[in-house]
Amino acid sequence: MLIAEAGPSAQNVVHHRGWLNCFRTEESLDQAIPDAQRLDDYGVDYVVLSTAQLRALEPHVSERVIGAIHFRGSPSASDPGMLTKAYADLFTRKGGRFIRGDARRLASDPSGWSVTTEMMSIEAREAVVALGPWSDERRPPRLDLTVYPYLPRATVALTSAKAYLDLLTGVSS
Repeated sequence: MLIAEAGPSAQNVVHHRGWLNCFRTEESLDQAIPDAQRLDDYGVDYVVLSTAQLRALEPHVSERVIGAIHFRGSPSASDPGMLTKAYADLFTRKGGRFIRGDARRLASDPSGWSVTTEMMSIEAREAVVALGPWSDERRPPRLDLTVYPYLPRATVALTSAKAYLDLLTGVSS
């Protein structure tokens, strides 16, 4: 597992208590349940929690929260910055290097993608663009990705939750 390989600085901030997706209205909870049910084919461990079940698990959650979906197998990080640094350190220990470029200059061509960076021009068959939630920049042409946590690798053709889960589990449809 990547967390173990990254070492103690990653292991100390990752907890395996699951992840709660909380809802403030019955309508929003009811809309989210079918999305969770689509994960059944992938063996995702989740449970829909009533208000009472949620309070038993998390007594200090806001009174405005009426229920939740608990994804019991999902890890969470108490210090995402530290986890990111641990992964970056592992990447460089394995021979990787960071090259700063401008995603707005990413160009598609018949063989894949290219971008000119501060140091060089890079061409690749696939590209992953990590735009933070604070990014208000327009996405490059042909790039319409939904953002998913812990995406290990992707091609720009994979744009749905189903495709993402197929990628992670090795299932293809």
